[in-house]
Amino acid sequence: MEAEELVLQDAVGEWRNFGIHQHLSEVGLFLEEAEADEYGYQFAVHGELE
Repeated sequence: MEAEELVLQDAVGEWRNFGIHQHLSEVGLFLEEAEADEYGYQFAVHGELE
């Protein structure tokens, strides 16, 4: 799937640019977010298929 971009302002007012990648597998949906900065924030969410 194509990556999407999300721009958010953090608690100290700095703008953060995230790339969001979605992956669908046989066990669920995976969302992986990573900040464009090399040392930025990264997180992932997994949702199971029912």
